[in-house]
Amino acid sequence: MIYRTDQKGIQRMSLPLAVASALCAQHVYEHDEEFKSFTKAVNDVKSREVMRPCAYLLPPKQRTISRFMNFSGVVDWASNMLRVFSQLQENEQNIFSFLLQYVLLINELQMVFGYVNKVLQH
Repeated sequence: MIYRTDQKGIQRMSLPLAVASALCAQHVYEHDEEFKSFTKAVNDVKSREVMRPCAYLLPPKQRTISRFMNFSGVVDWASNMLRVFSQLQENEQNIFSFLLQYVLLINELQMVFGYVNKVLQH
């Protein structure tokens, strides 16, 4: 359960666990400058490389309205890209080299969304 405070005091809100998890992630990360920079860099590479030869490596599409509900796809993509980075061709490494500056954030997000997904599976 999530509790919300309003003028009448504390009210209990019944939200699905996925929504509650997304709200928690949003509360933590929506004003984080590194997170904002990371999402901007991901969006920039998506729009810049969409019709180019390395488009097959681009991150999954993400809805802007409920971005924290489905952000784990982008985090999984970034984590996988870091894992295979050394195997990419030189031009692909140049395009996705921005990911290297976000290694700590990507690892943190991987843990956060990993825990959330485990909880949601049970």
